[in-house]
Amino acid sequence: MNKSKINIRRAPYALMLCALLAGCSDEKYDINLDPIEEPMDVAMAEYVNGFDVLKKYIDFESHPGFRLGASVSSTELMKRGAAGIILHSNFTETMPDDNIMTMGACLGNGGEFDFGNVESYLKCTQEYGLSTFGRSLVWHRSQNADYLNQLIAPVIIEDPNVGVANTGYCLVFENQTAGSNPWDAQVWYEHYTNFESGAKYTLKFMARASGVWSPEVYLQGGEQQYPGPFTVTTQWQEINYTFTSSHGEANKIAINFGQYVGKMYIDNISLKKEGSDDELMRNGDFENASIDQWHAWNGDLYHLSTDSEGYSEIGPGANIIEKTPEEKAEILTGVMEQWIAGVMEVSKEYVSSWIVVEDPMSDTSPVELRKADDDVNGAPGVFLWSDYLGENYVREAVRIAREHGGDNLKLFVSEYGLESAGLIKCQGLISQIEKWESDGVTKIDGIDVKLNLTCSNDPITQKGYEDAIEQMFVLLAKTGKIIRISNLTVSMANATSTNTDIELAKGNYYNFVLRKYQELIPAELRYGVSFGHPAGLNGIWDSNYNRKASYIGVANGLAGKTNQ
Repeated sequence: MNKSKINIRRAPYALMLCALLAGCSDEKYDINLDPIEEPMDVAMAEYVNGFDVLKKYIDFESHPGFRLGASVSSTELMKRGAAGIILHSNFTETMPDDNIMTMGACLGNGGEFDFGNVESYLKCTQEYGLSTFGRSLVWHRSQNADYLNQLIAPVIIEDPNVGVANTGYCLVFENQTAGSNPWDAQVWYEHYTNFESGAKYTLKFMARASGVWSPEVYLQGGEQQYPGPFTVTTQWQEINYTFTSSHGEANKIAINFGQYVGKMYIDNISLKKEGSDDELMRNGDFENASIDQWHAWNGDLYHLSTDSEGYSEIGPGANIIEKTPEEKAEILTGVMEQWIAGVMEVSKEYVSSWIVVEDPMSDTSPVELRKADDDVNGAPGVFLWSDYLGENYVREAVRIAREHGGDNLKLFVSEYGLESAGLIKCQGLISQIEKWESDGVTKIDGIDVKLNLTCSNDPITQKGYEDAIEQMFVLLAKTGKIIRISNLTVSMANATSTNTDIELAKGNYYNFVLRKYQELIPAELRYGVSFGHPAGLNGIWDSNYNRKASYIGVANGLAGKTNQ
């Protein structure tokens, strides 16, 4: 039985929270009534605390299907602390603001899917009496890009007379138990002299592993430097780093692989300073059967290979067979089907509405789909499905979801920035949905509108923001799609802190958005509203879960009332 501590900062909430906590059948809590911390004057604090919990301002009798939500991380919610209590008392739905329900969090480097964390999270939301909005079946972020790229990589045939062979010696890293941190397993090369301050160096080596992984490279000695991770697969490949030594104290190159279980093979290591052809790495090919100058806190983490595991090239080059576009599409569609079928199965009792595709539109050309030359390409965890499946990637995702998700499934396309840049992205998304549905089979139920808004003290600028919101809702209403507002947050332009005046201004903007949503989107097309993280600088509670003055505008807006 778990035991959590809740510090209640405002006496008016004490009885309410005690009652809520009493309803948790398998939890015990210590409740400490700390002195009240007033972020605003007493009169304003009393006025804000005189409002009811937010869901009391929704007319559920007239709109029984309306969802009022907020997002916190799965880790925070499963601590069963203050965040969960606030969600339970104020909201009816949640969606994780981390990536626990995404493909990248569930797909292992060997191609296996593990939905255990998803199931634990969904059970927790159910304990709090919250429905869950599913995120995300297809996204370009939070993907196991290393594994997916490996699946569609060229086939390299090792011929006796051509290509790549395993001969000679190499250095082997081996980790038998995954740790919590990359540095839990670390092997380093100790250079015979310090790296020169301000000098640029190039580090090259060949590497392969028993599975796909991304170890990290550190420079140690004095202030630590972090050149970054590299990706290894089961095939030999060249790793190439260029780094500039920021000081003259570093003399170690460390490779961290603590979260990886398996073996990595390193060979033909080269280190050169810019402007010189001198080889600085001694014994980089290990052919003298020695691993001198390599060290680890645990000697079991590294050893010299046998005389048949190193890297060598035979003949003019490897025999490389590229996969055809059709083969790549077939492979990736198969993985997509495994993923969607699996997550639908584990969530079928908890989730009936999903983001089927998140952020499909390009930021550089917002009337088009994202593509390989967008600025996200190459970032960790990024994989652009449309590069291999074309526009059909969403049709495939919808088809698979409907096959495995049941008759009551609602599928949404989620996008941000629909209110900005002259509504170009909004118009582009609407046109793209029409294209997807033009086959007469694909059906997208709704549009999930992510609103991360900025409030301005300049009346003209603020009026422009509000006009854009109004025009966006008019466009969206014409689609006949269900419209959901998600991740609703308001920040003040150029503000790194907050005060009552700022929160009141932000509350007015919240109020405007919520009223216009109800005025311009027909009732039958209103899915509901979900806020971003409820606490913090851009939340409507502070970090201690005290209500901020912006709460006034939110409560009135949900009730359809203008701030007085």
